Amino acid sequence: MAEYFATEQLLPRLACVKHPSFAEEREWRMLKQIPLYAVKEPDSSVKFRPSAMGPLAYLVISFPPECLCEIIIGPGTHAETRKTAVLNMLHYHNLKHINVTISTIPFRK
Repeated sequence: MAEYFATEQLLPRLACVKHPSFAEEREWRMLKQIPLYAVKEPDSSVKFRPSAMGPLAYLVISFPPECLCEIIIGPGTHAETRKTAVLNMLHYHNLKHINVTISTIPFRK
């Protein structure tokens, strides 16, 4: 229980941590805390996907399509490929009106 209380205090603060270079993005971050025991339930809303560091937990969260007006592809490798993948996904979900751009902020200084 102590860990749960600690993360209740920490998670909202983490949502505000952002390098000033990314201020132009004006992004919103959503946080939802799930008790550890809930992740262990087979019918949990928690899903997993592979990542370079091993399985990564995530939640599927619905929101009205009009909430999304722009997607900025973050710095990193294969930016054009990632942009094309996002455009394909938006087209698939009939969200073709959303502007997709590639960030001009360098990945490393």
